[in-house]
Amino acid sequence: MQFSGTARTLGSRLLLVGLAALTLLIVVPDYLSGSEISFSIFYVVPVSLAAWRIGWRAGVLISVLSTALWFTADRLTHEAYSHTLVPYWNALVRLGFFLTITYVLAALRAARAMQEELSQFVVHDLRSPAAAIGAAVAALSRDADGLGERPRSLLGVVGASAKRINTLIGALLDLSRLESGKMPVRMAEISIPELLAPAREHVELWQGLHPITFNAEVSEGVSTVYADPDLTQRVLINLVSNALQHAPTHTAVTVSVARDDAGDVVFGVTDHGPGIPTRWLSRVFNKFEQVEARRDGAAVGTGVGLAFCKMAVQAQGGRIWVESQPEQSTTFSFSLPAGPPAA
Repeated sequence: MQFSGTARTLGSRLLLVGLAALTLLIVVPDYLSGSEISFSIFYVVPVSLAAWRIGWRAGVLISVLSTALWFTADRLTHEAYSHTLVPYWNALVRLGFFLTITYVLAALRAARAMQEELSQFVVHDLRSPAAAIGAAVAALSRDADGLGERPRSLLGVVGASAKRINTLIGALLDLSRLESGKMPVRMAEISIPELLAPAREHVELWQGLHPITFNAEVSEGVSTVYADPDLTQRVLINLVSNALQHAPTHTAVTVSVARDDAGDVVFGVTDHGPGIPTRWLSRVFNKFEQVEARRDGAAVGTGVGLAFCKMAVQAQGGRIWVESQPEQSTTFSFSLPAGPPAA
């Protein structure tokens, strides 16, 4: 934790130095162009970046630096003003403008950080009752011998739903960790059947009320993959859950595993649902982007699970993509290395 805090501090200092250097670069064309061409708007760039990326102190510092450099360039290139106080008044107005931008952006940054922190607390508090529901359903299922087939099926669906809730909660909690690079990634060689087992189990739990067949198509010669077992299983469960939501009854969700031309292992999850409109294919992995897609009538989820999948795959050095044929099928695919990198 101390190391990550030191790294963030060093990164902020380097960014501040870079923004100061950018401000110095802006003053060069400002000075060379004289008073005919205004470069004042370009000073807003380092001011805005400092306030948004680092904080209000950095924004104030860059605001003062930008004002001083602008004032110097103006005094060296501008002809005499009607009054000696005019350039100083202009400098104060410019400083006030920069500080206003700093205040607004820093306030937005703080509000966003507080909102994310509150969301993390709420989501974290939801994990315990969701886990308790799953445990209670599991206990009831073990003692369900005297129940009929229908109640047992309902218990299976409730258990699958509880697991789905826990999966989404985990994805929400880990999104920010993946975005900031704080999520531990433990790469190891793992067998393909071991990776697919939780996804198969997830489908089987749904079969009571939503008859869907699980197909696993593993190419010959593909027995292991180099991956983080927990992250990869969660990616597969998220993709299979997404497929289950849109697959018509009495169809199949197919998980395929093959090797591509580069030697990487490619996983594909295919359903035969309504598909995704072409205009949304490049945006379905963006966080919360699917909220807009759903308003547009696209068959997608909340935008949390797929955003997690993208970041989890990229954290392992892989890539993820989607292909869809409207009213026919949708396939989410991701690739992972077949083995550790050569020394």
